[in-house]
Amino acid sequence: MTCPLDVVMRKKNVQHLDNRQALMIENAYYQANPPERSAIVEKQRSPMELYIRKLIYGDLTKKSLDKILKQLRKLHWEDDSIFKLMVKVFQKVWKIKYSNIHLLAILASGLHRYHSDFGVQVVDGVVEEIRSGLEQNIFKHNQRRIAVVKYLGELYNYRMIDSPLVFDTLYTIITFGHEFGRPARERFCSIDAPNDFFRIRLCCTLLDTCGMCFDRGSSKRKLDNFLVFFQMYIFTKAKPPMDVDFMVSDTFEMLRPQMHILASYEEANEAVDRMLLEQLKSVQGADGKVQEDGFESESESTSDEAEEEENVEVDEEDEESADETDKNDAMGEPEDDVVVRKTQQISKEEEEEFEREFSRMMSESLESRKFEKKSAVLDVPIPMNLRGAQDRRTAAQEKDVPQDKMAFTLLTKKGNRQQARTMEVPSDSVLAVTTRSKQEAEREEQQQLKKLVLNYEEREEAAARQAALEEKQRLRGNFRGRKVLHMGGGAGHAYTSGPTSSSSSSGNPSSNTRRR
Repeated sequence: MTCPLDVVMRKKNVQHLDNRQALMIENAYYQANPPERSAIVEKQRSPMELYIRKLIYGDLTKKSLDKILKQLRKLHWEDDSIFKLMVKVFQKVWKIKYSNIHLLAILASGLHRYHSDFGVQVVDGVVEEIRSGLEQNIFKHNQRRIAVVKYLGELYNYRMIDSPLVFDTLYTIITFGHEFGRPARERFCSIDAPNDFFRIRLCCTLLDTCGMCFDRGSSKRKLDNFLVFFQMYIFTKAKPPMDVDFMVSDTFEMLRPQMHILASYEEANEAVDRMLLEQLKSVQGADGKVQEDGFESESESTSDEAEEEENVEVDEEDEESADETDKNDAMGEPEDDVVVRKTQQISKEEEEEFEREFSRMMSESLESRKFEKKSAVLDVPIPMNLRGAQDRRTAAQEKDVPQDKMAFTLLTKKGNRQQARTMEVPSDSVLAVTTRSKQEAEREEQQQLKKLVLNYEEREEAAARQAALEEKQRLRGNFRGRKVLHMGGGAGHAYTSGPTSSSSSSGNPSSNTRRR
């Protein structure tokens, strides 16, 4: 077999062949006689590493998520080798399916609840992977970089990172490698060429993953400012291909459908300059000094605190659900250590100050309510067995009650027995005056309702009479028309007079005979 191949190769070297033909001959030669090379050595892995990789890279699905989380929690986390192995596996997110990235983020969030150092190292590794991808900008790693950026967004969705890290990553993706930290059309960047649109894909992927969460508070304003900066960055590039253009349009449509889209690079530059000037004014105080709080005002910080409180409440609910799932485990199984964060101890001075403020607030509340007019009428439903008797008793007692007093029925209850007693109250007392005014108001309201009902009934009767009269007139008109038709004769005869009748009668001998 080697002799014919050697002959072919010698002929290729002797004859002057085209480059395409020479390449075809070499491909055929090495396909039939491949060069000798060493076999790929399989990496030796420990049984524990193989087990962890099988759980995460092979068995991770939506149904097996809880089971895998329990199995990972049962590992010996105090062993440094296992801890490093877990961190490395959770950082290589590109080795799992793209549709399972959010499941890996759920696992990382669940483990971070019990091992805080693990979550910190995973996030650090993800951010470092994004930055190294921007530095190297290797084309074959693009799919890996997309997966890492989506993983970062999912970590924010499951509360492992905060919004400042997300916005810092977005601005880093756009400005990394550019002079003065601001992309410009007139300045060339070697690692971000004008015809390279991959950074736009990274930003759109991250915004599509977690951008819908920035819809209120300071996060909403930060996202609006970034979208303006993002539009300016897009204008520094060449004309984008159709798929990139559609990706950007879908992102803006999902996040800010009512946002004004800038039309040119100059307009985007002016918008960015105005935005930076407003931010500079917001961080400077009245005396021109920069505030310690940075770009965030007091209202923004309070809104962020409210969002953090909501996140804490959601975390408590998740912990309750996790406890319910843990009850299904077998009895006697060892549990992993849980990181317990101690509550902040309140000093004695703060506690005394709180007591003083609370006492002062209570005294002010009592003083302010001292002069309020108390309601004298107590609306209590009367028992069914006393309503009829009360009406008869009231009618009989009204005759005996003096004019300067007003009778009331006092309902008492002893055990399960209810009793009604009559008591007389002076007519000029607050209780009597309030009751009398309330009764008069109810009586006036009833009279007004009665009047409205009667007027409505009268209008209905008038409308019915008018409809009956119109129907009667219509029937009378139809009856008169039928009577005139009957007098004119039937069977095609016309009721006429004058010469017409004589001419018509001449054609009928019987009618002439009757006239004679």
